[in-house]
Amino acid sequence: MRSLILLLAFLGLFASPCLAGSNGGPDGGAAIRARIIAEAQKLVGIRERGFNAGKEVEAIIREAGGRVGDAWCSWTVVVELRRAGLMVPRFGRARAWFDVAHTIWRNGRQLLDRPPPQPGDLLGFTWGHTAICHVELLIAWGTGPSCRAIGGNTGGGGALQREGEGVYVNWRLKRMVAAVANVVDNPNY
Repeated sequence: MRSLILLLAFLGLFASPCLAGSNGGPDGGAAIRARIIAEAQKLVGIRERGFNAGKEVEAIIREAGGRVGDAWCSWTVVVELRRAGLMVPRFGRARAWFDVAHTIWRNGRQLLDRPPPQPGDLLGFTWGHTAICHVELLIAWGTGPSCRAIGGNTGGGGALQREGEGVYVNWRLKRMVAAVANVVDNPNY
């Protein structure tokens, strides 16, 4: 399964162009995007022991700069990106990733003059709230109605949970994605 996910991510790198930015380089960001996905894959399988707790969960939160007991979806993203080499801010709130400069896709549409979603981008979910309250890492976007993502503090089996108990790989319906942020091409906030 892991090999299939990495293959899909690799193929996804060539499915759409990437704007070269501060981390884009000559390969259009393909190398950093592959590293981000590889780092995220290493976290799959981590589970809570209690509520937002447990040795591995607490290690993620601490490494990212949070406080033990915090909701940890955004802290997971911080760890994945930093381990891959992007020096991003230590955002503890999911919505912080989705500002005007980084959002490339919102409410079912790609924004004008922005690249399409690519592996390594961030998916924002509202889960019925008005503001983004959950963030996951995009593995594969594709052309169908679903995309593949890795998320921390979520549920498995495609469960649409804001407050989950582990790091899972899930299929997500694109219509449930409130926004997509491209941090690879511009990690500066």
